[in-house]
Amino acid sequence: MTSSTSTALDATTNGAVGTPAQGDSRADIAMSVLNNTISVVKHIQNVIPFDIAKGVLSSVTDILTTVKDFVKNRDDFLDLVQQCRRIAGILEQAQSGPSVSDAAVTNAISNLRSSVESIQITVTNKTQDSGGKRLFNVVIDKENVAGWQKQLDSSLQFFIAEMALATNNALAIRNMAETLTAGEAVPDALPSAPTVFFGRSELMDQVSLALLECEHVALIGSGGMGKSSIAAAVLRSDGILKRFNDRRYFVRFDDINPAQITPATFLQRVSRALGIKSSEVEPHTLISRHLSSSETLVVLDNGESFQDSSSGDPQGRIANAVIDFSNIPGVAILLTTRTATIPFACRRINVPTLEETNACAVFMKIYPNFADPSVLPKLLTTLDFHPLSINLLAHAAVQNNSSPEDLLKSWEQLKARLLEQGSGKFQSLAATIGLSLKSPAISGLGDAALRLLQTIAFLPQGLYEKHMSEVIPRVPPPSLEKTVSVLLSHSLIYREGGFLTMLAPIRLHIAGPDNAGIFPVASTVLAD
Repeated sequence: MTSSTSTALDATTNGAVGTPAQGDSRADIAMSVLNNTISVVKHIQNVIPFDIAKGVLSSVTDILTTVKDFVKNRDDFLDLVQQCRRIAGILEQAQSGPSVSDAAVTNAISNLRSSVESIQITVTNKTQDSGGKRLFNVVIDKENVAGWQKQLDSSLQFFIAEMALATNNALAIRNMAETLTAGEAVPDALPSAPTVFFGRSELMDQVSLALLECEHVALIGSGGMGKSSIAAAVLRSDGILKRFNDRRYFVRFDDINPAQITPATFLQRVSRALGIKSSEVEPHTLISRHLSSSETLVVLDNGESFQDSSSGDPQGRIANAVIDFSNIPGVAILLTTRTATIPFACRRINVPTLEETNACAVFMKIYPNFADPSVLPKLLTTLDFHPLSINLLAHAAVQNNSSPEDLLKSWEQLKARLLEQGSGKFQSLAATIGLSLKSPAISGLGDAALRLLQTIAFLPQGLYEKHMSEVIPRVPPPSLEKTVSVLLSHSLIYREGGFLTMLAPIRLHIAGPDNAGIFPVASTVLAD
């Protein structure tokens, strides 16, 4: 590798990413990293001899430039940008290593080229309208970005393996790849602050005040209540930013199947989020050292995923690790979770639904041209002022340019189907409720949980708890009591006036026609 490229790569890795200037926002860092990486990739593109490799780097440059110029959430692309830098570095190293033929390079790089060009086309399409005109401030879903990163990683590993075969020097190629990827690790990007955010100021103040005193906090509530959004807003609030600066971390667990979480995967996820690179030292020790080095705020998002991982952690090592981290002086943990079972001492805050005024304000913020706001209180009451459901309904109205009459008619006809705007937990009512229903603790209850949920959803006021054994006689009372306890702890149901009931969006999802094959028919349950 030439010295000029080496210098440029070092500037990207150690300056813009590894040690960001104090006070820089994540968006500023992302822009700096993008500019530096584009410069590096262009330089390597000019010096490597293979045309096919030049073509790959040209596509990489186009991806990075499109993100820089037209994408709003650039900070969500930091890991992908690092992956692009590695591609450029590995291609340069490959041409300066053992001699290989053009045919060998073409064969080795074909898969990588296809992946890069596919991502280039997709990113371009997402930043254009149907007429091909460029759009500005486009928000690209994090799940898409993560998928592209995995795609590139797989293609890069294939390229390395093929080059090793072509040069008959596997050790040299793999050592080269390890050298390029062993630089300063980059912490996961913090989530963007929510753009639509009403009625949570008091909650934010409670959370921030506790965290500033290094008191741990758990935000507890059912799916779609806005726990993750509150955590993201807290992370970027002035007091928290001033106190913890670049020692604010956000660890996501919503994209992991709880049944597959083990102590190793938990520690790996935390290590990655904190920017701790792999080492021969045991990760629990590395994390503890990192947390002990300075005051630190860590958000553990969707904590129910690892709290409900008994199948992969029968000895409770994850809970013990969390307790250990919580006991480190100067560490504040903010846990968002659907379950009330918390492994460490903390301030518990139940996240409520929105008040009517704020619920209407959320809808109007998303759809400011809605012609008759006076119909909203009655309409949104049918959603129990559930934040995610309001957000999804407003976006559906925007997409269809619905008049008040159209929206009311559509709601009467479609109900929960209107609340499906995508596949992720922020875009789908079914997806966010599904995260709870698929948890091992609930799925392990079997038919008892399904029968109880369907019965509660079918009865307008809910199920009178004293009579539930009579209503569902096929489930033995001990199993029924255990089922109630688990569903309560996972925020799928709640008690009110002696009844077991649930939020309207959960009721709509469970009682909806799309779930007829998943849940028992309510009339059959009640006929028991």
